[in-house]
Amino acid sequence: MLVSFRTIFKMRKYHQLLLFIMTVVSLSTLLMYRREYLKLRYVLEVLNYFGSPQGGGEDCLVLNDTYMEKERNKHLFSQPQSSWIRVSQHFVFSAFWETEGDRLHVRALAVGPPSAFTNYECHIWYDEGDYLSSVMGKFGYSLRNIPKFYNETKERQTINIYELFCEPVETQSKGAPYGLVLIHKTDTTRIKTFIAIFKAEISSQNRQGKVAVCVRADVSGASKSSIVEFISYHQAVGVTDFIVYENGLQYRILSVLESLTGLKGFSESIETLHWNFPYSDLDAETTVLEMDCIARTSGRVETVAVLEWDEYLVPKLHHSITEMLQEASPSKRIPVQFELESFICCTDLKDDKRAEKSWPVAMRKTQMMSIKVKRQLIIEYPVVGIEPSKLKLPSTTGAILIYRPCSGIKTVTKYDPIMARYLGSMITSKLFKLWKSGSLLTENHDKHLNLN
Repeated sequence: MLVSFRTIFKMRKYHQLLLFIMTVVSLSTLLMYRREYLKLRYVLEVLNYFGSPQGGGEDCLVLNDTYMEKERNKHLFSQPQSSWIRVSQHFVFSAFWETEGDRLHVRALAVGPPSAFTNYECHIWYDEGDYLSSVMGKFGYSLRNIPKFYNETKERQTINIYELFCEPVETQSKGAPYGLVLIHKTDTTRIKTFIAIFKAEISSQNRQGKVAVCVRADVSGASKSSIVEFISYHQAVGVTDFIVYENGLQYRILSVLESLTGLKGFSESIETLHWNFPYSDLDAETTVLEMDCIARTSGRVETVAVLEWDEYLVPKLHHSITEMLQEASPSKRIPVQFELESFICCTDLKDDKRAEKSWPVAMRKTQMMSIKVKRQLIIEYPVVGIEPSKLKLPSTTGAILIYRPCSGIKTVTKYDPIMARYLGSMITSKLFKLWKSGSLLTENHDKHLNLN
């Protein structure tokens, strides 16, 4: 059947009209969509700038709080940072807010020549949120005895350790203790020195299961592998936190280790304190370092030990330090200082025949000899102001193994493969695997163990 030209023309007109209508509708829809999009975008920008008053914003606050809590946990023992500050002819390292009965005071640790702290005043600054307030304090000081462990032949002590006290005259401030200001008055000037105050949040619940090791400053240039192995091992036996007194020698490896803290499979915290001790007196340095370590961990950990990078605290019957000490001293939650026998594991003797070269040094060096260690500090439930009772552990329960050369020492060694029981824990440690992979000191080390 033939369709006339006129009919075809009419159909084309209808098609054009329909196309025009569809175009108008599409453009109208597009303009409405754009208008709504701009409105929504404006609302989102406002919310992003000012925050949402609705319930959804609370989720963001929870996430931020969680993040901040993790960040705080990384610096529980090292913030605010301390350093040796010169105060007249003495040096002050750190200050602590402490309670002694009903008495509140700041206690600062100082070293210097045998001379009195005369003509001194003190103020305590408080953080009250948006501003700081200052309160006059009552100044006093006391001398601390320095045991002779390294310099037994020295007749006279050339420097002293001082504890400086500042007790607030008024105790009504609502803020948190923030800083100590020592004022040295001379004939013509008043010299002010600010020292940040470390205030521990003491909680029996928070200290549960926490074991800290304070590491003395390295002066011999320990290898990076020995530092990694030290941390990997002590993490395997239950150490949760490492407080490293650092003189700058190991800054690179320590900064990398600090960046890994808090990640799954790594230590809860590895923190560094700047430690450039101003004198060459090893007895005084050791004593004041231990005082500072106890003050930082007081009431915050179950156990604290002071070690060097080549010293290992080894449970022999148990697999954790906590289990070893708690069995030796049934839980009374009172400070106890433990004494363990020490052994040198000879690093200059041949490796154990069964050991592989890729194993940590502690697993390869099994020839050891007993020595008398002059200084040891392992305390359960450390508390400032309470003298711990003493308890000696038998060598069958635990020991301190020190990995050093034995050349020049005339003695007989014995074979003891006790560290083999920790081989599995160490070689499967994420930190140790990261080091062995060669990627620990690279910028993208987190990709090698799927840490994110």
